[in-house]
Amino acid sequence: MSTAVITGIALFLAALLGGRAIAERNLKMLGQEERDRLVDVLTRYRRVHLVPLAIIFVWYLAGSRFIEGSRWAVQYSVYALLCAYIVGVNLFVYRKLRGERLPERYLRGYLVSRLVTFAGLVALVISLILGEGSLAM
Repeated sequence: MSTAVITGIALFLAALLGGRAIAERNLKMLGQEERDRLVDVLTRYRRVHLVPLAIIFVWYLAGSRFIEGSRWAVQYSVYALLCAYIVGVNLFVYRKLRGERLPERYLRGYLVSRLVTFAGLVALVISLILGEGSLAM
């Protein structure tokens, strides 16, 4: 593994932990009723969010196996689809949370935690493209 990939993985893990810490601190500002509504909103859409991931996974397997000579195109499309998926899901959840009329301070914290995590993902993808261009080792 190249230094770029190791750096990307480290940045991604740091961003995951940072985003999670922000989300935990943010959650503590909610009252019990608001937490219950939050859990209800997130639980309602959990299963739906798995469908696009399954489609991306099937695309990766099928594209890698059946489209001769297009390994890089398939991998880069998977990177792009995963990034688009994460942005889409987070915007969808944000809209639902806003509809629940959660405090503005919580919603801002939610966005910050998601942006930190997404920045880590972008760093990882860039390092994979620059380093080895592949998750395969």
